[in-house]
Amino acid sequence: MTAKLITLQQWAKNTYGEAAPCMNTLRKWARSNKITPPAEKHGRTYFVDPEASYSQPGKPKADAGPPVAVRAPREPQESATSLIKRMLRESSSRNRVKRSIG
Repeated sequence: MTAKLITLQQWAKNTYGEAAPCMNTLRKWARSNKITPPAEKHGRTYFVDPEASYSQPGKPKADAGPPVAVRAPREPQESATSLIKRMLRESSSRNRVKRSIG
């Protein structure tokens, strides 16, 4: 049996008391799935599980498990200007070789 859902405003009051975030912030959290389990929108009103919690993305929870592997940093790429200069140098050196042979 599922738990009875409560409004987002009631959840904030129960969770944060007097320091509850404003409704605009609560709606933003609900839209961006920062509340776990996710809030449900019925008509114009969001409802959440009374035991729901705010989960900030990017910050692992204590029971989140091992960290995810991070991609190695990329090698610095050559800028377009330096690439063009290098291509011009190489093409001019090839032209000199062709002239000396022919």
